[in-house]
Amino acid sequence: MNKEHGKSHHFETCSIYETESLQKAAALVAEGKPVGLYNRGVCAIIGNGADPSFSEAVKEVKGEKRGNRPLAAMLPTRKFVELLDPEKISDKLHEVFLDADELAKRTSSLCFIRGPVTEEAALLLPASMVFRLDDGTPVVQNWDPEGNNPAHLLVGSIMDKGVAYPAVTSLNASGTPEIVDQIEGEKFSREHGISLFLSDPKDKKRTKGSYSIIGISNSGVHLVRDGNVPVSWLRKILGIDIEDGDATPSKFDPPEIPNNFFDSSKPLYDTRVAVIRYLHEE
Repeated sequence: MNKEHGKSHHFETCSIYETESLQKAAALVAEGKPVGLYNRGVCAIIGNGADPSFSEAVKEVKGEKRGNRPLAAMLPTRKFVELLDPEKISDKLHEVFLDADELAKRTSSLCFIRGPVTEEAALLLPASMVFRLDDGTPVVQNWDPEGNNPAHLLVGSIMDKGVAYPAVTSLNASGTPEIVDQIEGEKFSREHGISLFLSDPKDKKRTKGSYSIIGISNSGVHLVRDGNVPVSWLRKILGIDIEDGDATPSKFDPPEIPNNFFDSSKPLYDTRVAVIRYLHEE
């Protein structure tokens, strides 16, 4: 944030598991302010994607290299699917990616999905959350927190405050590695004028780094960035091939997920649940 704002700002760290903490965070987001948090493997900034004050705060926190990069959405998969443009997505993918229930069962909280949206949707969405491909196609990137219980409760609290478009980006200076240590994330937040950092005292430390990003289009599914749940497991859980030739690799070693979590005789989403429980739950 700017120096004027940062001179004497109040700062506190709270557990993301406490109801009072979620209410504090939701109130700040509703006011257009950023909130820092440790989001199971990586530190992030969350806020109101429709509030220009939040967009400006993100630019100040992340620095000039941020440019006009869009914010990612944190919408329920059902709402995200409603935005998608079927004509810009391969027919072979419709069975999974246009079925909100099925898509949520396989992907929620595991990865970001980057997909083409209709022009009507692009006009309704905050400009800060939409970017366009070279051919003009509007695109939105979404991470549904369902399955990540503390983040899911946080986003629910935020939406209960009337925030229709919760948004997220990494908590770091643009052009520098993502912050994966909670203490470092707390320090960065304090030094950059963010008044609240939500910590996760129950973190199992079995994975670290940013979340994977998969993109969907008429050409299929491609990996944009490999992350803390690696593409090898996303392929198993989705049951769909993911092209990864041009992907940005993860900066960290992949977690050692037991191979017996995948059983082809069981529903694919059973694997997703097993992976989430192993990486994050007690």
